[in-house]
Amino acid sequence: MKKSSVKIDRLEEKDLERVMEIWLHTNQTAHSFVPADYWKSHYEEVEKALPEAEVYVAHSEENGQEEILGFLGLSGGYIAGLFVAEAWQSHGIGKELTDYVKRRKDSLELHVFAENQRAVRFYKREGFRIQERQIAEDTGKPEYRMVWEKKKRQGIPVGSKAGIVCCSNGLPPERKETMEKLSAYLRGAGLTPVPGSFLYQKHSVFSGTGRERAENLMNFYRDPEIRVIFDVSGGDLANEILPFLDFDRIAESGKEFWGYSDLTTVINAIYAKTGRSSVLYQVRNLISDQGKIRAEAFENTLFEGTDELFDISYEFLQQDCLEGILIGGNIRCLLKLAGTEYWPDMDGKILLLEALGGDVPKMATYLSQLNQLHVFDQIGGILLGTFTEMEKNGYSPSVEELVKQYTGGKLPIAKTWEIGHGKDAKAVRIGAKITLNSRQVDKSGKQCG
Repeated sequence: MKKSSVKIDRLEEKDLERVMEIWLHTNQTAHSFVPADYWKSHYEEVEKALPEAEVYVAHSEENGQEEILGFLGLSGGYIAGLFVAEAWQSHGIGKELTDYVKRRKDSLELHVFAENQRAVRFYKREGFRIQERQIAEDTGKPEYRMVWEKKKRQGIPVGSKAGIVCCSNGLPPERKETMEKLSAYLRGAGLTPVPGSFLYQKHSVFSGTGRERAENLMNFYRDPEIRVIFDVSGGDLANEILPFLDFDRIAESGKEFWGYSDLTTVINAIYAKTGRSSVLYQVRNLISDQGKIRAEAFENTLFEGTDELFDISYEFLQQDCLEGILIGGNIRCLLKLAGTEYWPDMDGKILLLEALGGDVPKMATYLSQLNQLHVFDQIGGILLGTFTEMEKNGYSPSVEELVKQYTGGKLPIAKTWEIGHGKDAKAVRIGAKITLNSRQVDKSGKQCG
């Protein structure tokens, strides 16, 4: 079968019966070392879960006949299962599906039974490596945890176009001079800035409706000449745009979104819905007196693919190592996502928390809500950025003391003064792996310990 004849789409209700047939048959034949009744006992559970999950189905539409060839289920960056119909095994369908999600994710993880050597060999060919060997709790069988990470990022070409948007509050009209200075800086650095249509306030703090601002952003994702997107806003309104975003298009584009503060909502939603990383950083800082010191690191990071802008200093407040996918950002704005489909999976993640405003009662409220969401029972550690009002006024108890109070003594906690609302702040990638230890950031990706 030609590759062009294989199409991959999200699971539809009409596909469910055939998908479940493939799921059951493939599990029983590939895992003969597991009793067949085990898979039958989980059939109804899986059948109910699939329509709500992120499932991609490969199918053929040759000669007017549609045939389902296989499917892949995702949970964030975790491959919950890859199944190919028996007649189509060894025809490249599994590779088509894994390549499809690789284009949308920065990293992937899965578990595979050690006895299923055919699957282990397949994943190794596809660039996955064995991270650890363990015993599966439900079957008692040995399994491998395997991971894949996208190769080192390439910088964008000098002369690339950059979309400029305001997804949160519109800029006051008096900021036009500031934006002209920013555009002049970006042109001098080697970019071609392309301003969006909804930058400035038109009614109250609104530059447009949530739908209009979302469509303006999506136009930049659709435009093949736009290589990067910078949000220059802040405030309160960014979560208005989330229902109107096309996350499949965002995933396919491969473009990196930059923003901070209220854009924590958009950045974490992008990770939750696509597995893609975004940059927590405000490019307007680059034309401020304090932020100019980051210009060289910004340009090297953007055009040469270095990590200079992400090379943060830090100290450990509790334990001595953090490793995992970084999520979070502004604590107030992150909590807007609680209870929505845009809330990121917290399991094993490193949670970044920072804030501009807020006194002790506000911080206690935010931390209490995170605690009631059981976030501190799920994450693998905390990275604290700056808390401007708290630290400027020397409020007591401090954020560090409050965090320890709510999390207890088991979680690793690190503190950096280089991430937050300061004009001289550096950047972090939300949705990408970070490793910090008591000596340095481990650029090699080596695990803690």
